Amino acid sequence: MNTSLFGERGLSLTVVDGRLGEILLVVAIAAVSVSIVTTRVFSRWLPPNDAKHWLLRARYFAGWAVPASEGAGQFATHPVAIMSLALLLLLLGSAVLAAKVWAITAFLWTTLAVFVTARELFSPRVAVLAFAFVSLGQSLFFDLLSFGGIPQLISVGFLTLCVGALVRARRTGYRADRIVFALLLLLGLLAHPPSSPVYPATLGAVAVGLAVVSSQRRPVVETVVDAAIPSLLFLGYLASQWNIFSLYTSTVGGHDFGVLLYKLSRDPVLEVMGLALLAFFPLVVYVLFLQGTVDGVFDPLDQYRNDTSPRAFELTGGAVGVVVLGWLLGPLTMAAVVSSLPNVSTELARVSFFLAPPIAIGTAVTVGVAAWTVSRFVGGNESNDRARRIVAVVLALVVLVPGAYWSSGYYESAQDYYSVKNDDSLRSVVGWLDQQQPFSGTVAGPFYVVSWTKALTGQSGLTATPAGGSYRPDERRESAAFQTLEDLRWEGATPANLDAARDVIRAYDVRYIVVPNNWRQTRFDSLGTVVYTTDDLVVIEVDPTIRNTASSGGDA
Repeated sequence: MNTSLFGERGLSLTVVDGRLGEILLVVAIAAVSVSIVTTRVFSRWLPPNDAKHWLLRARYFAGWAVPASEGAGQFATHPVAIMSLALLLLLLGSAVLAAKVWAITAFLWTTLAVFVTARELFSPRVAVLAFAFVSLGQSLFFDLLSFGGIPQLISVGFLTLCVGALVRARRTGYRADRIVFALLLLLGLLAHPPSSPVYPATLGAVAVGLAVVSSQRRPVVETVVDAAIPSLLFLGYLASQWNIFSLYTSTVGGHDFGVLLYKLSRDPVLEVMGLALLAFFPLVVYVLFLQGTVDGVFDPLDQYRNDTSPRAFELTGGAVGVVVLGWLLGPLTMAAVVSSLPNVSTELARVSFFLAPPIAIGTAVTVGVAAWTVSRFVGGNESNDRARRIVAVVLALVVLVPGAYWSSGYYESAQDYYSVKNDDSLRSVVGWLDQQQPFSGTVAGPFYVVSWTKALTGQSGLTATPAGGSYRPDERRESAAFQTLEDLRWEGATPANLDAARDVIRAYDVRYIVVPNNWRQTRFDSLGTVVYTTDDLVVIEVDPTIRNTASSGGDA
């Protein structure tokens, strides 16, 4: 039977119908998942919490005003991801809207990357199923959305595409495919540099797996050659920003391997997927490695029928199985090794986000293999297409229905944990400060107020920065200076506290002080006047006679 797109008499309607159905399913799944994500992201005025950091960097690349107190080097910490946000700033003109659209787009980008790679490795049916699992039933991605870890979400998408591009480059040997792999690798490394060790761990494990299955060194050698230039460029970038990244690594919190496993185990969606993988692992190994061809899962004669590459690498069922296995074990092995090293502190729990795509693809393959096995049993060693489809749909729904329910609800729970307190008052205060622009001087206040003020208005700020992951060397000094203002608020307007507060105001050219709306605000009466009030916050304008407007701490 002719399986090509163009048969003896023209276009094959069977193939067209299959591709049309595939497109319609992908569009439907994407529409549902994006609608769920959109309603969650737009349920509150502020975008997810960490967006305040990314907006500050994006303002720099977009040419918008940035606080004079910020160092230029810190803006280049996640260049690829931040540049995409900067582009949205220019297109939409609103920082809040741009950050929300950025989060939604990153989610769609990464889930579609799972579809593309699953289709390259297996079949359209596996790709659609994996896309559904990762779009509707993957709370790990909702976790990233909830606190605003968008650069890492983008990086997960790049690594997912890298795996597919690596396999394709090894299979075809085409120079264009090898260049695409190298380009994706460089962009992924620059999207979220702190996650860069996951890339060699994953891609190295995949390449070694292909070498073992094929009994050849070529997959490893060619992968090293292809990765050499992007790796050197990335190392050069790290060297140019080393003072920034070394500061970050010295202040960031640490997670051991147990925290990573706990993060994976507490997610019931991953538990279901993981249990399915473990329960059917012997069956999947038997079918992929020994059977080779599985209807609806992997058929190399159909999958690569148009492959005209000069020296194609024979991609067998065992090879693609090893790819997914290496994709899972590579990051886990790296995390286990790092966790055992003395005096090394890093956020290993973040590795879990990179495991979501292979788990979703592996589960889709498991569902396909189980359905194929049942169809063979029903058909007496002949694949029964109707039985296979019914079983696949039932098994998919068993994962998808509770997964979608849990994941969509998970976002609200996580948002409550990461939520910004006094959201309405914060919105009012930041809006009022924005209306006063342009003005010289610094805004002093609680971290959640000042960080969002800097991100949304570009105004300089003075606050006490919480411990963990700093890119700025002056934050400790600024925190100590802000604590002087807090001493006045908490201990009282003693002559010593007032003199110390005046020194801080002059040193940092503090124009506005934002404090909680309670009786302690009166302790600033001798320093300025209340100019704006909300239920939770009060804005005090400092007396011009106290400020030193020529100070370098003010806005440029």
